[in-house]
Order: sequence, then structure tokens, then C-alpha cells
Amino acid sequence: MPISTTEIISGATLLLAIGSALWQRYGIILDLKKEQGSMALKFEEKISALKEKYNTDISILKDNLTTHFSSQVDALYGQLDKLAVQLVTIDKRITKQEMKMELFWSAVQDNVKDMLKQPVHFRKDDLLDRFKSLNYQELCELKNILTEEKISLFQKESMTPEKKIYLISLALMLAGIDSKLIDMETKC
Repeated sequence: MPISTTEIISGATLLLAIGSALWQRYGIILDLKKEQGSMALKFEEKISALKEKYNTDISILKDNLTTHFSSQVDALYGQLDKLAVQLVTIDKRITKQEMKMELFWSAVQDNVKDMLKQPVHFRKDDLLDRFKSLNYQELCELKNILTEEKISLFQKESMTPEKKIYLISLALMLAGIDSKLIDMETKC
């Protein structure tokens, strides 16, 4: 059984058709794979470029923030230094004022106490004598006694020079009592 030329041509055509179909199919697949590989490479390059750009941007932002915060911190330290100087100045002024007040009360207190003493008011005289060591209740008691005397002085019709001096003594002693109460961080 010999193979005829027609059969050979038809077999060759069939083989060519199959080869062509296979080539097209696998060629497309190969082209797709090449394109996919090319796209993957392009994406990797783009991703790498974006990473580099964002890393640079982040580095610049970090440097800017560091510089900004550093300058803010430096400004805060400057303000703290100024406040510290002001606090030292205020502390010196308060200490000086306290010394002046202490000197004033030391000079005036004994004279004021003596001016307020009366031979008929034993409790008031006792409290005045122990003024430096009075506790809270005793200070309030003395304050009440002196306040009542001050009110009664204003109710009298005439104000003699002696009464005016006594009134000044009352006011000074009441201020001294209030000063001690402030030191105790309380009031009556």
C-alpha cells in the first residue's frame, strides 16, 4: 500500500495545521509570558523607584520634623531659663519683703501689745503676753476680743487722740494676728 501524493500532501497540511495551531497557542503563551515578565520587571522598577522616592521624602520629612522639634525644644528651654531667672528674682524679693516685715513686727509688736493691755481684761492681757506662742483657737479668741473693742470704739461719739492711737494699735495687732493665721494657712 503505497501512500499517494495526495495523502502525503493532506498529511503534511494536517501536520502544518496542527503545528501552526500549536505554534499560535504556545506562541501566544510565550508572548504572554514574555509580556508578563516584562511587566513584572517594569513593576519592580517602578516599585523600586517609588520606594527610593518615598524613602527620600520620609528622610527629608524626618529631618524637617527633627529640626522643627529641636528648635521648639530649644525655645522651651530658653523660656524655662527665663522663668528660672524670674523665679530667683521673685524669691529674692519675697525673702527681702519677709525680712522687712519681720523687722517691722519685731520693732512694733511689743509696743502695740503694751498699748492694748488693760488692767481689767486679764484674758486679753494673757493672750497678748503669749502672742508669739498662741495656737489657732487662742489666736481666734484674741482676734474676736480685739474686733469687738474696735467696733465699740466706733460706736462712741467722740474720738480722742488716745482713742485714735488705741485704734491704730488694734488695727496693727489684728494685722499681726491675720499674718500668723496666713502662716498657719487658715483663718478664723
